[in-house]
Amino acid sequence: MTEPRCSEPWSIAMIASDDAQTELARNDGYLTEWQVLGTFRGETLARRTIAYPPETELDFSKTYQAEGIYVIPSEDKKIPPKREIRTRTIAWQKGTVTTVEGLLRVNYFVTPPTRQAIAYAAATVTPKTPGEAIIWVDGVESQYLWLNGAKAIAPKPQVPKDQYLWLEKHPWRHHKGGTSGVRATYKVTLKPGPNQILIKANNRGSTEWEFRVRVLGIDGSPLEVQQ
Repeated sequence: MTEPRCSEPWSIAMIASDDAQTELARNDGYLTEWQVLGTFRGETLARRTIAYPPETELDFSKTYQAEGIYVIPSEDKKIPPKREIRTRTIAWQKGTVTTVEGLLRVNYFVTPPTRQAIAYAAATVTPKTPGEAIIWVDGVESQYLWLNGAKAIAPKPQVPKDQYLWLEKHPWRHHKGGTSGVRATYKVTLKPGPNQILIKANNRGSTEWEFRVRVLGIDGSPLEVQQ
């Protein structure tokens, strides 16, 4: 498995240009070019699964009418905020990772609201050597993955041991106002040519909404892909 980096080169990478950080993330196995759609109304605390169109079709030219829960604060602090369900049009947006740690900052590319909401992100990976691979999905606890149209099965997301991969700003724990730090590990088989990856991420309450996807060889090293 990849060894931890020392902090000094990591700090130097953080002050590189966005393009340089994107390239560094890509070389480390992270997917950096995405199409992002959102947000749809999120799942409830009862964990009711809601299926939206991207799970059965991927058409980046389409738009959708989507509900969102808006929180309207009251002028009187003694009165709790009012919640309204509103409908608006959402469309696929291009989202590029510009951080060396591979984060896709979902809330940069979707229309509000980003709390209690679901977003989808699609990317392709073309391996130089098709076959068995590992896909890490780091971020929110409630997330799902489809590979080439088939939903993948993963064990329950776990807090990873290699905490060095996540910056101090994004600790591997639940915290107010930030992303939950958990990882789901998928063992997959990549076919020759482009492979379509679709992520469904459910954000229940974070103000910062981010996740990242890393594709590795079966030995745990970054997978060689065609650019």
